[in-house]
Amino acid sequence: MADEIEVKRRLVVSTTSGLIRMAIWAMENKMNRHIPLEKLREFRGKVDEKGIHLCIASFPHNHRMGEPIAEHIRSMWMCKMKDSDIPTEVTLDIDVDLFTSNTSEAIMSSSGQYWVEIDGITHF
Repeated sequence: MADEIEVKRRLVVSTTSGLIRMAIWAMENKMNRHIPLEKLREFRGKVDEKGIHLCIASFPHNHRMGEPIAEHIRSMWMCKMKDSDIPTEVTLDIDVDLFTSNTSEAIMSSSGQYWVEIDGITHF
């Protein structure tokens, strides 16, 4: 679909299941930026299960509390919550491969319409 129109902007997004997988990994690996277990349980109850979540920033990162560790992605997210138009901000440190496998590219056309294909389904 993106090949047929003029692409104006590309954004990184994730589904709720992808976001939760990344959050669990960050917590289990004791990354600097993670959601503690109790807060993660609360977050899972409040996040929109069918939401598409926007990664507003991501960059390579390679330390934890000043100590060198394997390169990973520090990412900041605007998360769609149930019954709310106001997103919740979440920052996660995520394994590079996990980030890549749990994100998709949303595309904005020159007409201003966004869409993303996830699991063979196009979302507008």
